[in-house]
Amino acid sequence: MEPDYQTVNLDGVDVAFIDHGGQGPAPPMVLVHGIAGSTAHWAAVGPALARGRRVLALDLAGYGLTDPGGRPATLWSNQRLVDRFIERVVGRPAVVVGSSMGGLVALLQAARGPARVERLVLVDPAGPQTLGRYVRTGQVLAVAPLLAPWLGERLLLRQIRARSPEHRVRRILKAISVDHHLVDESVVRAWVEVARRQQGATFPATGLVQTLRSVLRLFWMPTYRAVVDAIQAPTLVLHGEGDPIVPLSASRWLVDRRPDWTLEVLPDVGHAPQMERPGLFVEAVDRWLGA
Repeated sequence: MEPDYQTVNLDGVDVAFIDHGGQGPAPPMVLVHGIAGSTAHWAAVGPALARGRRVLALDLAGYGLTDPGGRPATLWSNQRLVDRFIERVVGRPAVVVGSSMGGLVALLQAARGPARVERLVLVDPAGPQTLGRYVRTGQVLAVAPLLAPWLGERLLLRQIRARSPEHRVRRILKAISVDHHLVDESVVRAWVEVARRQQGATFPATGLVQTLRSVLRLFWMPTYRAVVDAIQAPTLVLHGEGDPIVPLSASRWLVDRRPDWTLEVLPDVGHAPQMERPGLFVEAVDRWLGA
């Protein structure tokens, strides 16, 4: 049985989330999805992670089923949303798990709201090194128009409306995975259902473009270094060895700068191990938390 969405109003925004249940003495866990994502990204691992702890996944503003209204979908704005979510819904410090762009939100949360972060798990977190890969491969030519004021939102909205929800989801999975056939159909169904419920809305395009612009601001290296250096929580960095989106060098840079952090490289895995190899992902997280 698929878990039901709930909503909580945080500073005027109705934030959609899924409570995967779980109870026990272990600190609760909050799951933060990546760009173009939603709670659906955690469908294959949420119940398994909820053994011995409460686990919740939320849709950031501008993503999934969280219409931001007039709220911006920048990294900083969504970090404040995560902070309020932990305060209001979770009620105690949590293990914050962030994937890709969600890893940046999680980094900001741990740096700006350390009292609410028990531990930190970064999953293939985007880093400034990502820009180098995009320039080398020519992918920057596809992304650059989206950053133009007004034009970016219109171009992306046109792309979204030109394809069916299922086509969009499977296309993204092919782009981010070593083997997209390994992605459980429960994840695909959940993601497609969210995409269908977004039909006709403009906020998914606006949210993604606003996020991309804020990512570039954070990647100004003095800013990024200051955020990384400020984090006090014990941190695990998980990275798929075959990630075609974020190079492994981005995570190696993190642990070189923060040798107190733990890096685990997952073999034969792409950009989203929680979808592609959920068993391996849960095992790695549980092992580190147990240690």
